[in-house]
Amino acid sequence: MNYCERRTEAGILYVREDWAVAVPPVDVVLFDCDGVLIDVRPSYDAAIRETVSYILSKLVQRAVTRPVSRRLIHRFRQSGGFNNDWDTVCAILWGIAAQLPEPWVEDFLQADAELADRGLRDAAERFLAYVGRMRRPKTLEEVIALRRPFPSTALRRRLFELAACADSSGLPSVERTIVEEWGVSGRRREAFRAFQRFLRYPGEPEQSLVIRVFNELFYGAAYCRERFGWEPRFHLGPGLVDEERPIIADEALRWLERAFGRTRLGIVSGRSHESARRTLGDRLDMFNPGALVFLEDEWKNAPAGAAIGKPEPYGLWRALRALGEFQHALYVGDSAEDALMVERARDVRLEFVGIYGTGYGAREKIAWFRARRAVAILPTVNELPELFRQT
Repeated sequence: MNYCERRTEAGILYVREDWAVAVPPVDVVLFDCDGVLIDVRPSYDAAIRETVSYILSKLVQRAVTRPVSRRLIHRFRQSGGFNNDWDTVCAILWGIAAQLPEPWVEDFLQADAELADRGLRDAAERFLAYVGRMRRPKTLEEVIALRRPFPSTALRRRLFELAACADSSGLPSVERTIVEEWGVSGRRREAFRAFQRFLRYPGEPEQSLVIRVFNELFYGAAYCRERFGWEPRFHLGPGLVDEERPIIADEALRWLERAFGRTRLGIVSGRSHESARRTLGDRLDMFNPGALVFLEDEWKNAPAGAAIGKPEPYGLWRALRALGEFQHALYVGDSAEDALMVERARDVRLEFVGIYGTGYGAREKIAWFRARRAVAILPTVNELPELFRQT
């Protein structure tokens, strides 16, 4: 599929040729939040890195000198199955645990044998109990190893291989790669299964180590007390969410209101309504309140067995039903999950606009969005008025 290219101050704007020639009567626009309306690089991306580093450093009794890279996070997200950042944390921890040396495997299995039946439901209590039983470095070789960069180059390379094997099914594809393709067996497989149980993911937030550490880092101690009702144990300071900044400019929002009206604008995002409000503030009032679908808030009230998370189209249908009849709708997103969600909705009236300039891997995103036949590919959401002015 060919695209017309136009230069803007922010970068090149790509428009699919057939769409540029005959623009359909668009009367509804839906948006993702992260990477589209909000810059999440200092918040969600940082929370992934810090959650992995915190859990890993305590379990292996050494500093993590090579934290998770933006490139690795991007590779998982581009698989189409890792819109949820808790999933990304879990996948990376699984991939690392499956590669740790034999002494760690034996230590962890011994700790699990001693603690598995004690009913340690609280994530903090369970974590501290296991860490307290992990053996500290004793031999000269082990002490010298502490000076080497960690995770090692070989281990990091395997994590990229793991991300490359991930697909839109998400964590099941990662587990299948580790167990089947990596050939994890014997005592190492026992330790891997024990480690999965230890993380308790997915699970209740207070019991799941992944969710508990991530949320304390992301939201901050005070917010966790107020919203979740637990006493922070892993992070006592402010949350990384405070570092977020809106991407969408007031001028672009005013143009959207004039062009479509507030009643025809909505949001479908994996985050919570409250976290979006904290960053966007009054900008959130520029959207139809009935068409604000925040998937983190949907889990409690969704029908049993419903597939809610992206790339499933649950959120899209919820928002579109609230907006009523429409002729043609656009969903503006920045990830593979967003594009796949539009495809899975299977409605010719709904098309995808990709954003490539607000995260890692711009070239790869452009190529991927072109392959998925996005109607337009923009540097940022603020070029949306330019798209309609020149088509």
